[in-house]
Amino acid sequence: MGETAADGQPASVSSLERAKATSFLPDIGQESCRKTPGAATLIIAMNDTHPQDRQEPRYPQDLVRHIAASTGLPEAIATRVVADIAAYYGETVEVFVCRRHEELKRKQRKNDEIWPQIAAELATRRFRSPELSGRQLRRIVYS
Repeated sequence: MGETAADGQPASVSSLERAKATSFLPDIGQESCRKTPGAATLIIAMNDTHPQDRQEPRYPQDLVRHIAASTGLPEAIATRVVADIAAYYGETVEVFVCRRHEELKRKQRKNDEIWPQIAAELATRRFRSPELSGRQLRRIVYS
């Protein structure tokens, strides 16, 4: 048998590799947003299985026909466009805040910059949201 290090990993694993393997976890008390089942909505809506094999969400056919006619897209693709838009605008305030926070953090933005930007973006979204303070935004993300 090979030797193991104090942390149970093989001795051949470098300390840098060990650090990388554990660095993706958040610190205690710093859980990121809870992942919600709504994240899979678009994938389900765009599944290419036969419509009789799944429950297909219903979209206004006049809207699908309008998109198809105004863009020259086939109706099947226009339906996918409508499904994509419905999923985009179907986000709750909490899901939107968590998604935008993650996107902006990936762009190396600091929380002091992120909270005012998210608050401003909320005012332009389809859903009406109450005015949220920086503290309320942080509670959505970290609680």
